[in-house]
Amino acid sequence: MNPMILFFHIPKTAGTTVREQIIFHLNIKAEKRLDVRDVSNIAYMSNQVLNSFDIISGHFGIQLLNRIERPTVKFIFLRNPVARTRSQYQYLKKLAAKEVLSNGHFSTVLRGRTLKELLNDKSQASVNSMFRNTQTWTLVKDHQERFRKLEMAHSDVLEIAKENLEQMDCFGIVEYMDESFELLNAKFGWSLQNNVFANVSEYDKELPEDKETDLMIVEQNKLDADLYEWACRKFGQQSKMRIPFSLQNSDDVKQNVFDSEKKNASSLFPSLKRFLMGNSS
Repeated sequence: MNPMILFFHIPKTAGTTVREQIIFHLNIKAEKRLDVRDVSNIAYMSNQVLNSFDIISGHFGIQLLNRIERPTVKFIFLRNPVARTRSQYQYLKKLAAKEVLSNGHFSTVLRGRTLKELLNDKSQASVNSMFRNTQTWTLVKDHQERFRKLEMAHSDVLEIAKENLEQMDCFGIVEYMDESFELLNAKFGWSLQNNVFANVSEYDKELPEDKETDLMIVEQNKLDADLYEWACRKFGQQSKMRIPFSLQNSDDVKQNVFDSEKKNASSLFPSLKRFLMGNSS
C-alpha cells in the first residue's frame, strides 16, 4: 500500500494551490481524496474509512496522526504571521459577503468590524482560532479554540510545535514558494510546479499599509512569530538559503527580513516588506 499523503493545511498558507498541484500531478481520483474543512467533518468517520484515502488535506491539527494506521507522507506550509492574519481577514470578509443570511457563521464572526476591532475581541472563540497563533496550535494539537486548553507555559507550547514540525517529512514557507516546491519534489519524487495561486484573496495581491495593526498582529501572535522565525532558519538549512531575520527585533528586521531578490516575497507582499523593513509611512 502506498503511503497516505497528509497535508496539514493551515488557513491562508497557499494550501489550495499545493493541494490542487498534488492532485493534478499524481492523478489522485476523487474517491481517494479527502479535503477537511473542519475537524468536525471527520469526528464520526470510522478509522477504517479515514485510512482508505490516498490523500487527506485540510484544516486539521497534528492530533489526526493518532488515527492514521498506515505509512504517511506528511508536510505543512508556514507563512509570515502578519501576512497570514491579514489574508485571513480579507477571506473572512469575502465569505461573509457570500452568505445569504446576515446571521450566517462568517457574518456573525465579522459583524462589520475592522481587523483591528477583531483583534481587540478577546472573548470570541472563532476570532482566537482564526487570528491568534493558528500555526503553532495546528502543530501542537489543533488550531481551534476548544483544543487549546493546555495548562503549560507558552515556551513549552512553542517547543512542542517545533518538535512536531521537525517530525514532518518536509515543510515549506509561503514566502519562498519556488524553493518549497523544489524541496517537495526532491523529497517525494514529485514534479509539482509553482505556477498557479488558487483562492488568493485581495489582500494577497496588494497589502494595505497599517503599521499599528501589523504590530498588534505580531503582539498577539508571539508564538507564531517565534515559530516562523525558527522555521525559516531551518528551511534555509534545508534549501541551502540564507534567511536570517526576526519579526520582533527591529534592528534585525531592518537589516535582514526579506532578500530583495526573492521575487515571491517582494511581488506578493510588497507592503508587508516595507513595514518589516521599517520603511512604511
